[in-house]
Amino acid sequence: MVKLTDNYLQQADKYTTAGIKLPQHDQEVINKNTQRSPVGVHFGDGNLF
Repeated sequence: MVKLTDNYLQQADKYTTAGIKLPQHDQEVINKNTQRSPVGVHFGDGNLF
């Protein structure tokens, strides 16, 4: 099972030592802005099934 989390900032040293670049944006600000004025994008799922 795969569990997707967004706690990468709490473990940033593990990622940077592995050579993985982390996002530099503030996820909380993005979440608040999205809740204030949401915009939806739909991509067709015809080729997924």
